[in-house]
Amino acid sequence: MAQNDQNILNVKIEMVPVDYNLLKEDQEYMYFLKSLLNRFNWIYEIQADGLKSELESLIKDIENELVILETK
Repeated sequence: MAQNDQNILNVKIEMVPVDYNLLKEDQEYMYFLKSLLNRFNWIYEIQADGLKSELESLIKDIENELVILETK
């Protein structure tokens, strides 16, 4: 990997507001943050539901396999 490529991968990006107090009062920014939080929560719920379903299926498969092994 070239030296320039390594530098690109190690770049740390940080966003620092110019005026933090003004940013806290910016209604558009606050709406964006709330919308972003709602979107993350919605995505998390979908992922959790899918994972729960997969885990229940896995548990059922394991229980079935245990029954098969016990009858041998």
